[in-house]
Amino acid sequence: MRREIQSRKRLVLLLLIVVWIMMMSCYLSGDSESVESSDLRYYIIDPATIFEALNRGDMDVFKLLDPTPEAMPTPFPYTDSVSWSQEDYFRVVQALYQQIWQEPFESQNLNYMNFRMNCAEIEQGLFSWAKLDSFKVIQTGKEETRIEYNNFITPSDHDLITSRVEYTPNINKWEPLDLTQFQISAKEAIQIAEKNGGAEKRLKYENDCEINVVAIGTKGNVWDVSYRNNRDDWWYTIFKIAIDAQTGSFEIWRPKP
Repeated sequence: MRREIQSRKRLVLLLLIVVWIMMMSCYLSGDSESVESSDLRYYIIDPATIFEALNRGDMDVFKLLDPTPEAMPTPFPYTDSVSWSQEDYFRVVQALYQQIWQEPFESQNLNYMNFRMNCAEIEQGLFSWAKLDSFKVIQTGKEETRIEYNNFITPSDHDLITSRVEYTPNINKWEPLDLTQFQISAKEAIQIAEKNGGAEKRLKYENDCEINVVAIGTKGNVWDVSYRNNRDDWWYTIFKIAIDAQTGSFEIWRPKP
């Protein structure tokens, strides 16, 4: 029961984050953009069977639920920890776009990636949470419309939150990530971080931390790897390094050498 309550609290927080993202997108350009339509959905997934189903070609792996606490059953047994690889998350998102949004993921402009792991699970090299965002721009008469997709996936909690929002006119010019330039994976970025100060910081905090590996289109082909420790209900960055996703060169941002 405690795990279910925590999951619901986290869901509410994620929903608030999505709403905040929508609001900020409107205000960033001085309210020049308007939301033409928005669609926010919460799905239950079964991490124990989802990849077997996808291997069979079965795309019906997302169970739509009303996100209110009263309407949230527990359709699958909760597990203590489920972690996936970067490739696993991409595979699930590809199925999501195909099944739910009726859009090929390959036609999207991916502009944000965030993969997260607990420091105590560093040896597994897998991620317990991911956020993958994309956009596309379409011509609507004399104006452009930008369609944004935000996707949060937490396999341990069996949930996936996705949203689709249309903005007109397209004032905020997002930059896509060039995945062909990402020769270094999120897992490999952590390995570089570990060798160059991350492991030392992690062990200093006795693995009481989390690691986020983030790539943002506006920053180019770069992985930002940050180690964070939670104290007094606040996350503090204890180590941060920027890694070129093509060459592996890096710069330590925190603490400064």
